[in-house]
Amino acid sequence: MKRSLLYLALLLIAAGCGNSGNGELTGVPDRPTFYQADPYGMTFIPLGSFTMGTGDQDVPYAQTQQPKTVSLSSFYMDETEITNNEYRQFVYWVRDSLAHTYLGFSQVANAGQVPEHFIIDKKLNDRTGQGPDDPTNFNIDSTGAPVQPEQYIINWKEKIDWRGEKLAQGTPNPVDRLFLPIEERFFHRKEIDSRKLYYRYFWIDLQKAAKASNRWQHQKNAQGQMTGGGGNYSPAIA
Repeated sequence: MKRSLLYLALLLIAAGCGNSGNGELTGVPDRPTFYQADPYGMTFIPLGSFTMGTGDQDVPYAQTQQPKTVSLSSFYMDETEITNNEYRQFVYWVRDSLAHTYLGFSQVANAGQVPEHFIIDKKLNDRTGQGPDDPTNFNIDSTGAPVQPEQYIINWKEKIDWRGEKLAQGTPNPVDRLFLPIEERFFHRKEIDSRKLYYRYFWIDLQKAAKASNRWQHQKNAQGQMTGGGGNYSPAIA
């Protein structure tokens, strides 16, 4: 009987310790459960461990390094590595962009006429009128006559005349500069010279950009510039 009363008392005490949620401090209700989403194109690798050292055989008195267990914390890595076909797409993009640029500059832009390999970047011209130093930003034609300074971008819909069929007889094809010289070709095969594939890319060092000394100075006209191979930033001083 005494034991039954003891169990009943413990049950009542345990029931009284619960949170009814009717008090004044209840917290924000109906909050969604937090979930750490994987970054785009990344996959989550959970923490784990592996054995480092020789573990397939145990030779007596071999004086080899003893195996040990190494623990690794969780991290993210690329979901898929770049494939050969994806890299080929990038190389073709660089090749075609250079070909469009050479063909566009070879055409005469009289009276502000836009070459067929270029189109006007209306968005850029409407916003600032002065864009970056782009190869397709020209303000003179092949004769040296001034042309209205506008921003141009590549017209990817225009087909590239690799064989020079649209050129007049005897006119050299501008895209020939992309190919290997005749004396360097294997079995006289006309191939792209990889040394002539130039492209531009941009990167941002967020840690350096977050420093107050590297921020753009609104009261100055000039901006800082990157110098040196290590990416040293020199803030503008005027």
